[in-house]
Amino acid sequence: MPLKKEHIPNLITVLRLSLVFLILPLLKFKFFIASGLLTAASHIGDWLDGYLAKKWKAQSDLGKFLDPLADKITVILIFVVFLDFRWIPLWILLIIIAREFYVTGIRGFFLSVYQESLAARTWGRSKMVSQAIVQIYIMLGHGFVDETKDIPFQNWGYAIILALALISGAEYTWLAIKKYRGINGGS
Repeated sequence: MPLKKEHIPNLITVLRLSLVFLILPLLKFKFFIASGLLTAASHIGDWLDGYLAKKWKAQSDLGKFLDPLADKITVILIFVVFLDFRWIPLWILLIIIAREFYVTGIRGFFLSVYQESLAARTWGRSKMVSQAIVQIYIMLGHGFVDETKDIPFQNWGYAIILALALISGAEYTWLAIKKYRGINGGS
């Protein structure tokens, strides 16, 4: 059976999700450049699956579920390995994870209770892009710098990620409140 083009975006998402299980061992065994390049490929795939889904009008409920799941799994698991290398403080990782669960909870609540979708917002997309850039930068940097040392500007990267995580979390909270009031007649 030939592959239909409307299935290609979801196939790319599944491939991105599968790629994390290659990235993690490469990272853990200190193949930093290879893991950084594969992470970059994964994030390019994230852009590509969304672009193709919109272009071909092939957006699906499966894609709306899998795409953010693939993003979260990739980012969080890479940061967990970073924690093992002592490249990220635990408190930063916990804030990132808490934000992801919080926003996913809000989105899931509106989808299940009201059949209303809270689509990704500008600040949330910016947060995701900043996480991708910082992770790739740190992995590639450690390909050239001793893994026990910080990469230049690493802490600035984490500061940007934290700021965007908090801003986007607040944005989803505000959006949820507005949507809730609109659904329930302003109460």
